[in-house]
Amino acid sequence: MTWKQYYKKYNSSKKGKARRKRYYLSKQQKILESRRLQYKNISEREWKKIRSRDDNTRLKRIYGIGLKEYDKILKTQKFKCAICRRSQHEVYKKIMKFNIDHDHKTGKIRGLLCTNCNRGLGFFKDDIKLLQKSIKYLITSKK
Repeated sequence: MTWKQYYKKYNSSKKGKARRKRYYLSKQQKILESRRLQYKNISEREWKKIRSRDDNTRLKRIYGIGLKEYDKILKTQKFKCAICRRSQHEVYKKIMKFNIDHDHKTGKIRGLLCTNCNRGLGFFKDDIKLLQKSIKYLITSKK
């Protein structure tokens, strides 16, 4: 068995997966701590402003919108998921942002969705025929 085969087998094992998860979480925590140390002389309120500014930069880079546009979309949806119409608090039981649903071909933003609805669309690959077939299946299986 070569080293490559050994590591592939080890990384797919339960022990290997747990080790990789611990490593990832430790790195993530170190990054956050280093950012916090960089701004150690500021208040918690100012720290939250910096974090929200980071969110704004990420939204601009990925989707081409800022936090103001995100909030505007959220307000037009009456602070609810565009599909299931549940509020953020109902879905997450804590403050968490909705996912931005967009067309992967055009990049156009369609709305804000909770994680369940967003994943559901993703699993169906935005295929309308496939979604219609699944609706038909659900209806016939209830009889």
